[in-house]
Amino acid sequence: MLKIPFLLIVWVFLLQACHQEREYYTHNLDWLEGEWKGSQGESTFLESWKSIEDSILLGWGVSLDENGDTTFSEKLRIRKIGKKLYYVPEVSHNKGPVFFGIIRLTDEEVVFENKLHDFPKAITYLRRGQDSVHIKLEGATHKGYRSVWFKLGRKRTGG
Repeated sequence: MLKIPFLLIVWVFLLQACHQEREYYTHNLDWLEGEWKGSQGESTFLESWKSIEDSILLGWGVSLDENGDTTFSEKLRIRKIGKKLYYVPEVSHNKGPVFFGIIRLTDEEVVFENKLHDFPKAITYLRRGQDSVHIKLEGATHKGYRSVWFKLGRKRTGG
């Protein structure tokens, strides 16, 4: 008779333990810090990240045309709110910052998602060794599924 309530208590405890929210930290993204550069066709992409507190990575991104003129710019933050990390870009065509919540973090990948945003709905950073990162923007649009990749290399300073 005591076996059933005991097993029920163990089952409830295990179920509750499985549903606890994982806590994320910005120091798990130290590999993202630094300056990055890539190009596609005649466009150049630059991105920079710096840790400014235990809970914030501050960054920026720009796209340049073949003449070096800025065609796109954004302020970037990855910040901890509660137990989660949020990727927070600020671009001129949005009324304010957009919050993408973390859904996956490994030593080689971080994925942020906001299913309510127009595009992208997901942003993935893939670490490719110490000096390369691939960024994937993806999601459904009114024209169907869309995926855009950016391949960036670590920008070296000095000669």
